[in-house]
Amino acid sequence: MGITKHVALLCIVAATAPAIGPAIAPATADDHPPDSLRMRDPQPAKPPPAAAASAAPAAPAAEDDGKTEVISVTDSTIEHQLFTGRAPVSVVTRADLTASGHATLGDILQSLPAQSNAGNAQVNAGGDGTTRINLRGLGASRTLVLLNGRRVVAGGPGADAAVDINAIPLAAIERVEIMKDGASVRYGADAVGGVVNVITRPQFNGTDVSLLTSTSQRGDGTEYDASFVTGIATDNKRTYLVVSGGYQHHDPVFAGDRGFSAYQNSYDFTTKTATQNASLATPGGRLDASSIGIGGVPSGVHPPGCGSSVCKPDGNGAWTDFVEPRDLYNDAAENYLYTPSTRYNVFASGGNRLNDNTTLFAELLYQHRNSDRELSPVPFTADTPISKDSIYNPFGGDILDYRRRITEAGPRQYLDTVTTSRLVVGLAGDTPASLGILKDWKYEVSYNYGDTDSLLGTTGELNRPRLADALGPSMLNGDGVPICVRTPGDASTEIIYHQIIPTGLGPKTVNYPCIPLNLLAAAGAIPRDQLKNITFDDAGSGSDSQRTLLATASGPIAELPHHGNISLALGGDYLHEIGQQAPPSVASVGSSTDNPARATDGRFHLFEGFGELQIVPITGDPIAQRVELDLGARALVHSRFGSSLTYEAGGLFRTVDGLAARATYATAFRAPTLPDIFGGQIELSPAAEDPCDTRPPSVGEASRALTPAVQAQCTAQGVPVGSKFNTSQQLSVIGGNPDLKPETAATTTIGVVFEPPQVDGLAVTADYWHITIDNAIEELGVQTIFANCYDRGIQSYCDQIHRDPVSHRIDPVDQLLQNVTRTTTSGIDVALAYDARLAELGRIHAGLEGQYLLRYDLDTSLQVIHGAGFYDLGAYPRVKANLSGRWSHPSGASGGFILRFVGTYKECAANDCNDGDNLAVASRDVDRYVKLDLYGGYDFRSGLGKTTLQLGVNNVFDTTPPIVYNAAAANSDAATYDFIGRMVYVRLSQLF
Repeated sequence: MGITKHVALLCIVAATAPAIGPAIAPATADDHPPDSLRMRDPQPAKPPPAAAASAAPAAPAAEDDGKTEVISVTDSTIEHQLFTGRAPVSVVTRADLTASGHATLGDILQSLPAQSNAGNAQVNAGGDGTTRINLRGLGASRTLVLLNGRRVVAGGPGADAAVDINAIPLAAIERVEIMKDGASVRYGADAVGGVVNVITRPQFNGTDVSLLTSTSQRGDGTEYDASFVTGIATDNKRTYLVVSGGYQHHDPVFAGDRGFSAYQNSYDFTTKTATQNASLATPGGRLDASSIGIGGVPSGVHPPGCGSSVCKPDGNGAWTDFVEPRDLYNDAAENYLYTPSTRYNVFASGGNRLNDNTTLFAELLYQHRNSDRELSPVPFTADTPISKDSIYNPFGGDILDYRRRITEAGPRQYLDTVTTSRLVVGLAGDTPASLGILKDWKYEVSYNYGDTDSLLGTTGELNRPRLADALGPSMLNGDGVPICVRTPGDASTEIIYHQIIPTGLGPKTVNYPCIPLNLLAAAGAIPRDQLKNITFDDAGSGSDSQRTLLATASGPIAELPHHGNISLALGGDYLHEIGQQAPPSVASVGSSTDNPARATDGRFHLFEGFGELQIVPITGDPIAQRVELDLGARALVHSRFGSSLTYEAGGLFRTVDGLAARATYATAFRAPTLPDIFGGQIELSPAAEDPCDTRPPSVGEASRALTPAVQAQCTAQGVPVGSKFNTSQQLSVIGGNPDLKPETAATTTIGVVFEPPQVDGLAVTADYWHITIDNAIEELGVQTIFANCYDRGIQSYCDQIHRDPVSHRIDPVDQLLQNVTRTTTSGIDVALAYDARLAELGRIHAGLEGQYLLRYDLDTSLQVIHGAGFYDLGAYPRVKANLSGRWSHPSGASGGFILRFVGTYKECAANDCNDGDNLAVASRDVDRYVKLDLYGGYDFRSGLGKTTLQLGVNNVFDTTPPIVYNAAAANSDAATYDFIGRMVYVRLSQLF
């Protein structure tokens, strides 16, 4: 049996608490700062020679006033360098986080160039209130998120595959380290795309209180945040405790309040014209008079006062013509563009030194989140006929095509209540000198308990069976009260509902009648009592549970000539995960107008062992100033997928004139996650036009002719020639697949580092990276399935498309997860950092971090879908970059800027730029995006400590996100661009 993945992470709490003192000075070229995952160093350590450009520039180090924290750097089992070390790493400091003007971590990290296509609070329909991090765009489940080097339980609606990055409170964070070279061997199999390690604030004596408020120039999207961090440490430094807590609230932004999202648009890529989409289901109703009949035979009855075949109530009991587009309903305006949320959080870390070599430590994290997603009121779209025997049907025939927006029921809301809890306890320390060769080894034994519990509420939907009853035969009973009946005119067949409710004396059955529904009433005129039986509030639940047991040990094993050494790290890890999700009860049985969903329930466990050997044969030589070779292996036994073995080799050669070369090659094994395997099937309605539709919304009121290839496939599926569906969304089914197989990966990184001695404080890096994932677990988009079936005639994709035998509409498209041949991506990262003191003028710091994407290919064995520079697989622009600058003065004044750039890419008809014809004649360029943030601040010092006032403007020029017509909603990509616009913020902090 082979062996593989997951974590056994090298992270040890200090055996001796670091002393309280002034901020650390910048490191010299001889310093060897640690890598992104490491044990805590018992002694204060120096920061790296230069920090990578990040989401925001770092603030200057404060002068020593007795109230400044010491940065406690975490230390690896085998020490590496950040930024200029063996592996490419980006660092986001606490000052960067503060300067951003945001109160949640996800809003900051999602702007990094290496991150793309992850969900966030701008995803309304299809979102779940979480914010993920997705390095290299390979999927959030392929990015490993750690807190102080240890795993964090997944978060969301339940049975989740990735961490909700916003579950980690911002106030508790010292910095974030992003390792971008893969790292599965060192840190676990989920690290295919990279590792995000969040380091919390170190021990200190004092209290730091912060208040933040921000709002858009339009007065919406207001955010409030209040937080504190307090710490104590005993005089002998044997015991310490750090506690933080906070409250955060973000108001919503509605799509109708921004010009780019006020309507959902369709685009004709051939004629280069955009059309505003609107719904036929209007608050006033829309009747296709030709659908009135008996037994499917038109009766010829026509609503009085209406001169066309499509009519609407006039509000006075009569009818008039329904005129497009004047009478259509804009269902986009009432959707959230930015979803609201409220969070409460507590984080605590502490330790007690039991003896000279052992420390007992603990970490506690608790967060409670309430979030909300909102859609326009539920539409009735000819879901069921209005019976000819309904007392509210004046036409004497069944109405088969009537559409109406049920505004009387209010908007559709999805209410998330999510609680995340995490507790880590353990022993850590170092070995005594008496152990000889094992002296100065560090060790940790820890237990990590994590739970996420979710309550998923819904409101504003309709109960389909009861809706059918309410539109079916009805009559007046002997008291003149309208009742629903099974048999027309027979009161003895009245429909009565039964509900069992608990009472103090046991369960009790409650009976209540079905009430007929007057769906033909004027806008806003449906009585509330007619809706009470067909509308409902419902709730589902979910949970994620994670238990890990970790043991690590590391240290030097031999000294070598030429000032070299050999170090070794060993570890073992046990991981057990359980995921469950029970959707709302009415939706779970398919009785809701909401998307049907099925329950998810699964678990797995695994054992891992790993070892890492670092050999440093030479240091201090005039030519070979430092030579380093790292070798590692990780073995795994998975309860469902057997065993595997992965390995890694890397090296660093640092030579004269500040030049260094570095490289890494690593393999990885990633088993399918719980939702990958056990995920219940869920129906969604992604944006896509039916290829067989001769009158899709993108062509307006005209009709289009299908190509011979498309027409042949439509005919083969039984679609009549000339069919008109006029739909911009199609029904699809997503979910897990129990037949999935594990995927394997290989990562190569080759880079150079330049720190010219002539320019003190300057560091430049460039790295080429290449990641290949074989047997990749992917979910193909609806547009990809359509293109492969209708344009390319690939039968296996046509088999994924199902149609209703009567209406011939798509019902549904299978989008279940599947193993594809390969996913490959590669690119070049560049980074620059410059830090200099300008005497009495103060200090400046500049940073640049950029990514050039060479390729992003998905090989399905039947075709290779190229994503780089196209929107076919999501937003994968060739170029992304962040530029930051900061100035600070000894007087306490400071200021800075952050400039974010996202390059252009193409989108094509049917979201298929891999079709040569589309690329040539049916494509458009998505505009490049530039966003500028400015901020300034001042430190006031008094007997109370240090007071900091910071003012900032994010998106100074109110840059509108580029239009992306193939995006899921809001005519732009929620995972890539800022939707809110110009934001002004004020932050007031007090360090006591």
